[in-house]
Amino acid sequence: MAFAGGWPGALLGQALFRHKHRKAAFQWAFWLCVLANAASIAVMLRELSR
Repeated sequence: MAFAGGWPGALLGQALFRHKHRKAAFQWAFWLCVLANAASIAVMLRELSR
């Protein structure tokens, strides 16, 4: 999970332990980081495939 940026583990931890799953400001920042991580992985994979 760390290779994927750590967010899958964070999401699992939020679900299992109900940690910060209702804090709107934290969720906004969390999903923004997930999006940035996914976009950076997509760019890296695209560059590697050239």
